[in-house]
Amino acid sequence: MKKIDIIIFDVDSTLVTIEGLDWLAEKKGRKSEVSRFTKRSMEGLMGFRDAMERKMKIISPTRRDLAALGEKYCWSLTPGAEDIVRLLHKLGKQVWLLTGNFQPAVGILAKKLGVPATRILCNEVYFDSLGNYAGFNSGNKLSRDNGKAETIKELFANKKKVAFIGDSVTDLEAKEYVRMFIGFGGVAERKAVRENADYYIGEPDLSPVLSLVLTRAEKKLLMKLKPSVASSLC
Repeated sequence: MKKIDIIIFDVDSTLVTIEGLDWLAEKKGRKSEVSRFTKRSMEGLMGFRDAMERKMKIISPTRRDLAALGEKYCWSLTPGAEDIVRLLHKLGKQVWLLTGNFQPAVGILAKKLGVPATRILCNEVYFDSLGNYAGFNSGNKLSRDNGKAETIKELFANKKKVAFIGDSVTDLEAKEYVRMFIGFGGVAERKAVRENADYYIGEPDLSPVLSLVLTRAEKKLLMKLKPSVASSLC
């Protein structure tokens, strides 16, 4: 197996067990409306931009709302996520977060995981002087259809060194631009992802990621560095 230096994680229903905008919608009593758009978008039945515009109009999240979502993310980590990120960093790997969700929520999660702000790729919300929702940056590639694929293609030219882990069709679209696409169905199973990913994890635990992205030599090194944890994850 060729060495992989960059591991990119989707956030919602991958690193965490919730869909962030659905959670915010539930707090505002609008979950059924928003969840419908989320499901259709994640399964490739509706354009990502169209779904986002509809969901954001319904939710209109304030700065405080998105900060609360960030805290919720930290309490909703998928089993194995925190250990995996820590061990990948220990081996000198670059860990990136790539998501269609928004700051400041994603930044709060990244800080919890020890991921630098420079390795966060997400959407941006505009707020007025009182912190109320004033729209989102429609020029951001991640707000568009096929946005994750375009972002990875632009930023990571040497795809042989990159692995991407995600749960949705919008994640799967980036498959041709990475060395390895790992589909994750431990929170939400998408048939297209299960059938087309290079590898697929169906259990509700991210631990198998390590055995997929590390070389044999790296696994041996990890056993020396963190034997008690690594033995259960590799």
